[in-house]
Amino acid sequence: MDAHRSRGDAILPIRFFKFILKTNLVTIKIPNKFAKRYGLGMPNPVFLKPPDGTEWKVTWTKKNGEFWFEKGWKEFTENYSLDHGDLVMFKYEGTSQFDVIIVDKGNLEIEYPASVTNCDEEMNLGESDDESVEILDELEVHKAGQKPPTTPHKKTAKGEKASQKDLSLNWPREPRAQEVAKKFASESDNPFFTKYIKHVHVAEGRLSVPDMEGYIENKTVCVKLQLGQRSWHVKLLGSPNPSTRRFSAGFSLFATESELRPGDICVFELISREDIVFKNYRINTAPQLPTQSMDAHLNRGDAILPIRFFKFILKTNLETIKIPNKFTKRYGDGMSNNPAFLKPPDGTKWKVHWTKKNGECWFEKGWKEFTENYSLEEGDLVVFKYEGTSQFEVNVLDQSKLEINYPPCGTCDEEENLHQSDDKSLIILDECEGHKGRQKPPIPLSSAQPHKEMRDEKATGRGLSMNWPGEPRAREVAKSFISESNNPFFTKYIKPVHVAENYLSVPDMDGYVENKSKDVILQLGQRSWHVKLLGSHKPSRRRFSAGWSLFASETQLHPGDVCIFELVNREDTVFKVHVFKSHN
Repeated sequence: MDAHRSRGDAILPIRFFKFILKTNLVTIKIPNKFAKRYGLGMPNPVFLKPPDGTEWKVTWTKKNGEFWFEKGWKEFTENYSLDHGDLVMFKYEGTSQFDVIIVDKGNLEIEYPASVTNCDEEMNLGESDDESVEILDELEVHKAGQKPPTTPHKKTAKGEKASQKDLSLNWPREPRAQEVAKKFASESDNPFFTKYIKHVHVAEGRLSVPDMEGYIENKTVCVKLQLGQRSWHVKLLGSPNPSTRRFSAGFSLFATESELRPGDICVFELISREDIVFKNYRINTAPQLPTQSMDAHLNRGDAILPIRFFKFILKTNLETIKIPNKFTKRYGDGMSNNPAFLKPPDGTKWKVHWTKKNGECWFEKGWKEFTENYSLEEGDLVVFKYEGTSQFEVNVLDQSKLEINYPPCGTCDEEENLHQSDDKSLIILDECEGHKGRQKPPIPLSSAQPHKEMRDEKATGRGLSMNWPGEPRAREVAKSFISESNNPFFTKYIKPVHVAENYLSVPDMDGYVENKSKDVILQLGQRSWHVKLLGSHKPSRRRFSAGWSLFASETQLHPGDVCIFELVNREDTVFKVHVFKSHN
């Protein structure tokens, strides 16, 4: 299964989430729905990959049919200071890899405090060596000589004297900031941390700092920041979560008087522990940014990370929903474009207008249409990734904590990839038995029902497609089929779970097939199979059940195949199946 999942054009990643509780900081149970589908194909150990570039080896065990992350999980939670109420989002990529992001109790993604010692020391060294030397020349103090070290050194976990590389208290994600940190580590004997300055740091007069355990006591203290011949007194706040400490009162004055700008890279070198003095080194990378909007800054390819937050769906927020206050406070002023656009993985784009009331931002007009299309209900979770210019990537996860199968219907850009994929579509169409130049007879009018229409207009050929697959090859098949058939149909990319288990999820068939459990007929060639189609209180989550396993086995379906289910008879609910075999 992992080999299948790692193919570049294979299937979408699988996402799930877990809330952090006091009871799962040492071991944590993987959601049953994920374990049932993918657990048997999951190698041991697995590797968790946060956005900071680190990789954490975690061993899992199986107990009473449940899968648990155990050895290595505690180290992961401790490194990121996970606490009760935090949320971890997992994206399964196959080949033992899980991309993970961490969202705090404010519903906003954390700033990762990963140590450079966890990263690959060779990363980009060859490519960036010359540029690192050039960057070092900009650091006023590092032209000759070593700094007098602070004493004593921070101890490692094993009680040994820290190496030079341990002296970096954090590991920035931005490439140029990484290069600065690497070069500084080779030139200094003092502990230090590196910060890529963002809009929020300048606008709000505060700066998050990494965990300084072993160097500075975790309590609120007054520190001194030195730059050139000047110095400023700044308050360093204590925190029950050491990785969420920050410079507060006084930092705004420091930022203003030292002309700190978004895009700058700052190194804070601890040159005196007794008086808590940081010497500041500055690289000005973007002098034009203060005159630009935050969205323009966010949209730079090498600028800052996307910002993620999540919202749980309640009965009270199906028509309008409040954006988290923490996000609004930091980035709301930069959402200069109204409406915003929500972009799920199915390729659609949803226009949603937002309003500001009493300092709070709300998604209003357009949000109801989005929730209805994806049949959102109480207990579902929506993850937003803000990309700037009012663009949000969104992922939807259901109550089982697993990402849904997206049921879009005819809302995609019709021109997408049509020119690029035209030749491929013709080749794929030739693989389909029965589609060699003749039209399908339409469903008899006696059994016709109203089409599902978004604007109460007569459905176009594209409207006959009941879903829009995310996989490139499946999309090409669907596009070609639209031009050859007058019957409604849906397209499925066959995944390992569809073959291994006795079900296949199907899209919302509103207007074509009544939403109740019933027997349907699947036809392939001269043969037919009776399969149970289950009803559901959520039409977008219906599925083929009893009889599907026999159909998949006798027709020799394999992961990677693409199937079109063409509804040729509504009265008896007969689907003609067209199979496009995978060449892999």
